[in-house]
Formats: sequence, structure tokens, C-alpha cells
Amino acid sequence: MNTRKKGRVQELKARDILEAAGYDVQLAPLPQKFSTQNDLWGLWDLCAVRKQDIRFIQVKSNRMPPPEYVESLQLFECPSNCTKELWIFYDRVKEPRIICL
Repeated sequence: MNTRKKGRVQELKARDILEAAGYDVQLAPLPQKFSTQNDLWGLWDLCAVRKQDIRFIQVKSNRMPPPEYVESLQLFECPSNCTKELWIFYDRVKEPRIICL
């Protein structure tokens, strides 16, 4: 499986988990064959909204992103009822590791 397809599968898993928890989820659009990823605001793969809160989520597979990238996620400004999260899906593990930023 190529990395782009694997990443999309992980994003869809995350969407399913959030929808099961009662969130309305906006998934970043699928990029065209030779374009770069179309993340929401250049940072987030998913935006999950519920009456009480909003969650911005970046999905990764098998490893932490570089510290500079994590810092750019942390510097994203959002209201107090929002959370910024990094979800890491490891191979052969059903549940993601969730890191609140």
C-alpha cells in the first residue's frame, strides 16, 4: 500500500471513530494525483464539531512528526472550546495514540 493511500485509510478510521462519538466531521479534500495534501488551514486533516466543543486533528501513521511540525500545530490559534490533537495510528493496533497539543 502506498503512503498516500495508507494515510487516507487512517484519516477515514479517525473520522469513523469521531462520528461514532457524536461529532460532525469535515475531512480534508482528497488531493489530486500530483498535488500536495490539501489539509484544512494547511495543518489539520479533520475538523470535528459537536455542540460543546471543536477538535482539530492531524493524523499520522507509525511515528511522531518532526518537532518543527508539532510546534506549528501548537502555535495554531483557536478558541478555548477547541482542542488540537495529533492522532498516531500504529500498524496492527486498533486504537490510535492521541496526543493533545
